[in-house]
Amino acid sequence: MSFTKVKTVLRPRSIPTDDLAANRDQVQSADDSSEAGDSLPRQNFHDHKQQQLLVLETKQPLHLKDDGPIPASNTDNEVLVRIDYIGLNPIDWKSATFGWGLPSLPCILGRDYVGKVVHKHVPEADDGLQIGDVVLGISTDYRDYRKAAFQQYAIAANFNLCRIPSRLYQSHGILPSVGVAFVSAALSLGVCLGLDFSKTGDSHGPDLFSIVHSLDRDSVPEDIREECFDSIPDSERIQPRDWIAIWGASSTVGFLALQLAKRAGLRVVCVANVVKHGALLLDAGADALVNRNDPEAVEAVRGITQGKRLRYGFDAVGKETAQLLQTTFENETSHLVCLVGSPKETVQHVRYHKLPMKLFHESREVGRALMLWLEELLSHEKVLILPKTDLHSSTGLQAVNAALDRLRHGQHSGQRIVVQI
Repeated sequence: MSFTKVKTVLRPRSIPTDDLAANRDQVQSADDSSEAGDSLPRQNFHDHKQQQLLVLETKQPLHLKDDGPIPASNTDNEVLVRIDYIGLNPIDWKSATFGWGLPSLPCILGRDYVGKVVHKHVPEADDGLQIGDVVLGISTDYRDYRKAAFQQYAIAANFNLCRIPSRLYQSHGILPSVGVAFVSAALSLGVCLGLDFSKTGDSHGPDLFSIVHSLDRDSVPEDIREECFDSIPDSERIQPRDWIAIWGASSTVGFLALQLAKRAGLRVVCVANVVKHGALLLDAGADALVNRNDPEAVEAVRGITQGKRLRYGFDAVGKETAQLLQTTFENETSHLVCLVGSPKETVQHVRYHKLPMKLFHESREVGRALMLWLEELLSHEKVLILPKTDLHSSTGLQAVNAALDRLRHGQHSGQRIVVQI
């Protein structure tokens, strides 16, 4: 995977007013010169239609519908976003091909997008958003098709949107490649392993573990309740200077996990294609590298961490690598985050963690904390390395099928494919 650098710094404040003002001025100028239908009237917009990409059946191209409804908001905290860029994720083509995560058909896919706020259910709501703001949208509520990215307009909860400065938006929508991966990395480290992002350096991130444990247990969906409240006691939370091994560190989520871990003071062993990505991983702060193709990779990780109590792991590849990663732990209570699948053979002293992604859209407190942090990370002057995007040559929703084919066949040069709508 290739990456590009974006300068950011973390401070407990909002995006500078002049930057957001320039952002909105740019949006207004674009809307004033757009063709009919490119932006919505301020009233009666639900009388209009939009294009949507539908999954009618698996293993078939997505169907372009020209007269789909523009989704309506159901709650006071929802806004309507006009989508300008869509970021593709591997789960998009896997869902369309194998039916993964599809509750019913027809349905609409898409997790990551960048667009403009065009309507607020409660215009005077004090949520930090204004009409015309350019935002990064992250759709993790896959059962609510109103929020999916493969359409011209989508509904989003205000606490699931990240305002972005115009200087980044002008870079061909670089940010649609970041959202779901950032949330996955932050929840895995902060909730599953208990990493506190609030006390180190200039990060000023959230203490997600404490935020979650302050919630009413019954307010958290039952299927993630155990992971959120019972998976790791306070005494076993990962601490600064602890070691963690990340298998798949050059994947987008693994690479962001590396950077968040380093911001919080961890020491990190990265297992990846060192030939392609080693220099970049070191630039991002990796303390040690192990080549994923090395038949002695497990022994290499053990050698690096011998006597240093490696008790934490993060696997972003699959069941087989999770199986290998757990063998690098010392023979004491350890914790392994398995993003793709848990090992077939489990070990008694290892606790296996599953990403509680629902927290992002079910908990306003968690979602808002993550989005405020990401806003700070993207807005000021400190190095943060983001995935480099591959802007698809064709535009419009009709181009998504061809872009998904490129993703399916690995024809994207290790970059995240983005489609301009």
